[in-house]
Amino acid sequence: MNLPWLNEITEQLRQDAMIGRLAHAYIVSGPSGTGKTLFCQHFAKTLLCMDKSEANSPCGSCASCSTFENVSNPDLLNICPADTGKSINIDQIRAVNEFYSYKPHYGTHKITLIQPATSMNTSSANALLKILEEPPEGALIMLIASSAGHLLPTIRSRCLNLQIPQPNWDIMSTWLSDKLSISLSSLNNHSTTLYGGPLEILESIKLDNGATSLFDGLLADLMSLSNGKCNAIEIAENYNGAGIERFLDALELVISTTLLAIFQQPPPNLKLSKASSEKIVCLSGKYSEVKLFELGDLIKTSRELLLRSQGVRAQDIIDEIFISFMVRE
Repeated sequence: MNLPWLNEITEQLRQDAMIGRLAHAYIVSGPSGTGKTLFCQHFAKTLLCMDKSEANSPCGSCASCSTFENVSNPDLLNICPADTGKSINIDQIRAVNEFYSYKPHYGTHKITLIQPATSMNTSSANALLKILEEPPEGALIMLIASSAGHLLPTIRSRCLNLQIPQPNWDIMSTWLSDKLSISLSSLNNHSTTLYGGPLEILESIKLDNGATSLFDGLLADLMSLSNGKCNAIEIAENYNGAGIERFLDALELVISTTLLAIFQQPPPNLKLSKASSEKIVCLSGKYSEVKLFELGDLIKTSRELLLRSQGVRAQDIIDEIFISFMVRE
């Protein structure tokens, strides 16, 4: 998880976990687009890992990590509204009670992520309060919200608040420059999009660069590729002349949107049609979190190669990327 503005709070929790001083419940709050969900997902994966490294980071290969990446870890429960605009209802919170009635499958903890916690209605919030008053052994509940102040005072009093900061411009611009493979001065060309959290700004700049014009076509082609209806080179030919930067931006947008689908989060600043949403959900079931991050790294490497080497053929890069999509694990 390369989000430098989260380093301090990540280290704080890591130290608490190492000495056995974790609270049973946290409210993780902060501005939109600062990575609250990614932070909670990463910490949950780390805590549940059965074979942590010396840096206390998830190994990525144990049974817990493998099931986590496939969104099937029995020690993790994600609670979110069933549909956009709906509340988290009392039956979903009752499921939390049932979840904690069983012992951890892999280690010593069972973790519940509730997001956005502010979408709980009165009945579900009161039901959660009862769990917080008498937390089961090994339970960890993380409530994700834009502001802790929007939650019931009785809930706030039983949780520790972890405030995710809005990073200063120096940190944010350096990170954006690295993610987009552009100079710091070039960010000024996107003055209309430089508002909000860094993750929102990243997506806004990609939208400004015209990535959405290729988005739907890429989704359709990746679906065909994953279903074995065509081969990688045939699909790659469709993007000959599309513009390598626009292609990489669009593909990165597909990958980030698919990752958000795995984490059951809506994509910021991007309104998907019903057909596109269905394709994204389908892709999220075909590619694991690890594979998608690997593909994201390949895109970054491709950008760096284009900057360093004038003789690189854009079509060769596109071919390689689509071939990589054929290998799902």
